[in-house]
Amino acid sequence: MPLAMWIYSMYYIVIQYSMTVLNMEAPHSTQYNGFWRPFLPVYLQVREETEMTNEQMQNAVRRVMEEALNQGKFEVLSEVFDPDFIENQYGLHATIAGMQKDFEWLRATFPDLHLTIEEMAVSGDRVWARSTARGTHSQPFMGPPTGKTFAITIIDELRFANDRIVEHWGSPDRFAQLMQLGLLPRPQAQPAGD
Repeated sequence: MPLAMWIYSMYYIVIQYSMTVLNMEAPHSTQYNGFWRPFLPVYLQVREETEMTNEQMQNAVRRVMEEALNQGKFEVLSEVFDPDFIENQYGLHATIAGMQKDFEWLRATFPDLHLTIEEMAVSGDRVWARSTARGTHSQPFMGPPTGKTFAITIIDELRFANDRIVEHWGSPDRFAQLMQLGLLPRPQAQPAGD
């Protein structure tokens, strides 16, 4: 057997064995892929499939933003999120009950909070959404309420598996929000040549 063929055979056996073992030990992404996923080669990552169409995934994201967050219909969360979903946005809870508390706090602090989805894109098992959040600072948030309004951009990425959202990353423009509410000073322009 030529050396190249032997190397390929060993490579194939190791990959197939690794994927089989990992899938048996880790049927859910939170058990193996959670923390370690970014450090694993692609062929070792547990892949969960979703049978959802692009439109169904986008509709699930719309339901979270429009029904759960904008309207306070929190039962939507348990309908679209996997109970073991991974939350990657700093400061948010990684349980459905915790997410409901986060949404309740947001709606109490900014009673007129409204998210408008500006654009969505789908690639494979992921949906990206760019939305605009608007609201009025009516309750304590990093100090007493200012009564000022804000309009910021939020970028969300959601991963689907088994027809549910299993992972979320979110990036709100927090600096713009704090500056618009007067809680963070605006940067001063530096004179040229300094």
